[in-house]
Amino acid sequence: MSERMTTISARFSPEQLKVLERLQSELSVSKTDVLHKALENLDKAGPVPSVRTVEVLISADSLRRAVRLHDYYRYGTSLDALLSEALELGIRQIRGRLTVDRKEDAELARVDMDARTIEMQQDSMTQ
Repeated sequence: MSERMTTISARFSPEQLKVLERLQSELSVSKTDVLHKALENLDKAGPVPSVRTVEVLISADSLRRAVRLHDYYRYGTSLDALLSEALELGIRQIRGRLTVDRKEDAELARVDMDARTIEMQQDSMTQ
């Protein structure tokens, strides 16, 4: 008995499509075969760990303040945990700023559209 095949639809960005087409050409196989190989390789690689170690350069002053928070004030379970939490707080702060910037951009776009509408109305009234 043959296995039942399932067709899956996928969306690719232009960059991803270029990679797919390049691999198809280089390997002389179909796009489907390229995607099958990618799935096989992902399956062999296993799951991506949710925690990764990244090397980050920290100024001596920042490190001194982090150590002081950890040692003197017993903040955080370890210096690594403290720095990880600082990163999370920084990311939240950046996301908050981006949200504010987007709102301001949207407001400026609305004001610009309103101004254009008024100009068009005034132009139509004078003609």
